[in-house]
Amino acid sequence: MNESLKGYKGKARECLERENIQIWDIVELITKKTTLKGIILPRNEYSAPNFIEIKLKNNYNVGINISDVIEIKKTGKKEANYKIPEKKFPKKKNLPNIKLLG
Repeated sequence: MNESLKGYKGKARECLERENIQIWDIVELITKKTTLKGIILPRNEYSAPNFIEIKLKNNYNVGINISDVIEIKKTGKKEANYKIPEKKFPKKKNLPNIKLLG
């Protein structure tokens, strides 16, 4: 299974694989109503199947049902440079230590 499409399922995944498109690729997506340009976003594994999510230039995220897509083509690649910041929690000597589970 192609991990570069983690979270994508069904016909949406099949379409992206067929066009050799991965998460963070810049695409032009032609639908029945409009043409959209944006970056392919990762999806939660519990999200509804058959949708492609992209981030538009105006920073809005949109989900497009694969049944509305006429054509999708890769136009570039965006490098994902993000990091979850480390956070130090305050400790008080007079209180017991606890573990946070998440």
